[in-house]
Amino acid sequence: MSKEMQTRPLVTVIINCLNADRYMREAIESVYQQTYTHWEIVLWDNASTDSTREIAESFDDKLSVFSGSETIPLYAARNKALEKARGQLIAFLDSDDVWQPHKLEKQVSLFEEDDALSLVYTNYLKDNLQTKRIKKSFKRIQPENNVFEAFTKKYPICISTTMIRKDAACEQGCFFDSRFNLCGDYDAFMRVLYQGKARYIHEPLVVYKIHEAMCSQRHQNDFAGEMEMVRDNMKVLDSHFALTHPKAYEYLCALPEYMRSLSFMREGAMQKARTRMAPYKTLSSKYLLTYLGTFVSPRFWAYCRKVKGELL
Repeated sequence: MSKEMQTRPLVTVIINCLNADRYMREAIESVYQQTYTHWEIVLWDNASTDSTREIAESFDDKLSVFSGSETIPLYAARNKALEKARGQLIAFLDSDDVWQPHKLEKQVSLFEEDDALSLVYTNYLKDNLQTKRIKKSFKRIQPENNVFEAFTKKYPICISTTMIRKDAACEQGCFFDSRFNLCGDYDAFMRVLYQGKARYIHEPLVVYKIHEAMCSQRHQNDFAGEMEMVRDNMKVLDSHFALTHPKAYEYLCALPEYMRSLSFMREGAMQKARTRMAPYKTLSSKYLLTYLGTFVSPRFWAYCRKVKGELL
């Protein structure tokens, strides 16, 4: 074995950031505090104008900083970072999230047990910085092994909880669809899991921070259109997808309309939301409740969001 192979880290931690100096140091430090130490960090700075790069460069040579001359879409930037990865296993950490110390150790051990494993994800804590409330995301065990069908119905993955085998990403050439700003990880992981296996760790090993500046809040009205792109990508992957996976296809048709309905409800346009949800109201209890919710006063929903401190 060559000296380069002996020193190459098994795990590459990918951090993408754009003007992230408020939270990024804590995120990076949570990697340095891992009990598993055979890792590198590839940090892609998407042309930040704050002190992001200075913070990143204050760490040692286990962290490599790369950047572009201009800001590009998030998932194009994730691909740029992935190109620099040397590890066989890839873990993603958003620059405003934090890992618990045993996160990498527990995930690596599952990959070492099963060569056919493509992805490992974990439970996580939601830290709402507006309400100062922290809660566990899942109380029940989530799906494992062949999870594709289950994930079209309910998708439980937060990108900062994931670790994937790099080969699973490279099989698709360009892993992330660079057109996305919101749903690129969902699109990429679902394409991997169409054939691949997943494992789940019920222990919450990530703290996911919810705040007004996060990308999903700034671009939330783009969700519906991007979910339609996800559905179209699945049809490219399998030209007979609608026939071979009819239930999954139905859920992928329903999800964009659900997203549009939520947008209309936020605007108080209940009739428009009701029209969008009507064809899918019997598909799941969530969709039925959303449909019934369109008959409730918009003022009531505005009050609920204010009381709960929800950002969505």
